[in-house]
Amino acid sequence: MGCFTVMVVSNSFIFAWLRLKSGSLWTAAVLHASHNLFVQTVFDNMMRDTGKTLWYTTEFGVPLAVVNVAFAVYFWTRRGAVEQKDVRASLAAEIDKSRFHSMTDS
Repeated sequence: MGCFTVMVVSNSFIFAWLRLKSGSLWTAAVLHASHNLFVQTVFDNMMRDTGKTLWYTTEFGVPLAVVNVAFAVYFWTRRGAVEQKDVRASLAAEIDKSRFHSMTDS
C-alpha cells in the first residue's frame, strides 16, 4: 500500500502540471485513463506470477512508484513553466464584469 500512496502523490504533481500548462482538465483526465488502461489491462497481463511478481507489477509495485517519483521531480523542477494566476484578482475581475453587465442590461 505504501508504493501505491507514493505513486498517487507523485501522479498528483504530474497531473497538476499538465492541467496548469494546458489550461484544460482533459489532459490530466486522458493521462489518468491511459495509465489505468495500460497498467491494468496490458502490463499486468504480460506478467507471469512467480511469487514476488506483485512487488514489481500492478499499481502497487515498486517500479511504477519509482518511475512516477522521477517524473514528478521532473515536472516539479519545471513548475516555473506554468502560468501562475492570481486567483483572487481573477475572481474580482469576473465579479466586476458581471456587475457591469447586470447594470448595463437593466
